[in-house]
Amino acid sequence: MSRFLFWLALLLLVWLALKKKFKQRARPPSAPPPAGPGHLPVEAEKLLRCTHCQVAFPASEAVYDVQGRVFCSAEHQQQHTAS
Repeated sequence: MSRFLFWLALLLLVWLALKKKFKQRARPPSAPPPAGPGHLPVEAEKLLRCTHCQVAFPASEAVYDVQGRVFCSAEHQQQHTAS
């Protein structure tokens, strides 16, 4: 009787392992996000580093001085020029 239970348990484990393996294969690949006016892809904005405080910030918020240096705010531009 113990041999029968051993083989039954072994077959059950093999069956569960195979079931799990085939279940993972059966998953469809993830679909790309839908395109359309309400689902526009978001592009990452370039980050710049402030000359004064070295903090990274979006390029759309950049403040430049005459020499082409980049600042995160007008205050940091003034502080850097004053020092």
